[in-house]
Amino acid sequence: MTTPSTIAIEVFRSHEDVRMFGITPASQENGYASRYWNSKKALWRGILSVVNVIDHESDSENDDPKCEIRLLSRKTEEIFAIAPYSPDGQGCILTPDHLRSYAITVANLNNSITVGITFLNIQDANDFNEALREYRRSVASEPPVPALAASDFSLAKGQSIHINLKKSDSNDSNDSNDSNDNDDNDAITTTTTITTTSVPTIAPPTIAPPPLLPPPPVTSSFTQEEDDDDEFGDFVS
Repeated sequence: MTTPSTIAIEVFRSHEDVRMFGITPASQENGYASRYWNSKKALWRGILSVVNVIDHESDSENDDPKCEIRLLSRKTEEIFAIAPYSPDGQGCILTPDHLRSYAITVANLNNSITVGITFLNIQDANDFNEALREYRRSVASEPPVPALAASDFSLAKGQSIHINLKKSDSNDSNDSNDSNDNDDNDAITTTTTITTTSVPTIAPPTIAPPPLLPPPPVTSSFTQEEDDDDEFGDFVS
């Protein structure tokens, strides 16, 4: 229930009526299966609402909102019954044989009773289940683990890497001028620098097509006339 120091935020309201039924011992032994309910006549019919209640003057260290499942009169919206719902899922159970039926525990002054409710609309049942799931998610003790951002290990322009390489000289020194402090296994430290530079893009060379050759000259055909004269003289009779 709400008081002057509390705020009630409604997160779900059914579009169509829900029906309330009595639960038999056989139903309790079978996971509150709806087929064992006293379904010949509904005990009550009206609107179902899910409300998150925030108490600003609560002395408790836990300031998470409380969740209530309320059964309301359609005409007057007067509260008929309230079923408290806890973050661990206590107070409302989906039946194993019907997606539109739930068993809720209604709190009274000094005791509580578990009754069955059935939604007439499957979409109302789905939205009701999602509202309870969102409440459990909002008051979860462990926050979600954030996704790790992708790391970029590439070198920026101008950056360099310095690598120290140690090389051992295994050859014996035969030079008499070498000092006595020189050891055959002295380490020689070489520093290699790798620098990234941007290489300009070079356009490929342009290959000019071969020049066109002029057409070959036209060769004239000459016909050599036969010489009527030969080495023989003309015969005269």
